[in-house]
Amino acid sequence: MANEPEEYELVFIDSDDPEQIGCATISKRSTIAKLRQQIQSLLPLYAGASPTELALFQVDIPDKGDLTQKIVEKSKDLGSPLRATYPIYEYYASPPPAKMVHILVRCSASPHDELRE
Repeated sequence: MANEPEEYELVFIDSDDPEQIGCATISKRSTIAKLRQQIQSLLPLYAGASPTELALFQVDIPDKGDLTQKIVEKSKDLGSPLRATYPIYEYYASPPPAKMVHILVRCSASPHDELRE
């Protein structure tokens, strides 16, 4: 559609720490790899991690009620991570809905382990 925005705002949240939440503004034509780079640079939690250590999952969880519990429930059946080479529009053909967490982030570098030490 001609009126659709070229950039999307995607809200993301860390799978282990729901307090770690942010928003990335990115072209719908950008790849998931580019989104991973942007998320890595936006959250200090991921400062020591490589963008390739971030697995992104499309979740579309309403941001109301007990968000932590919703994440726990959704984490039980995430399916496959988003593919690095795919453009954003492959997952969001139209602008992502407002008042939602769109992306769940899992970091294989386990920055949470370092925080506990």
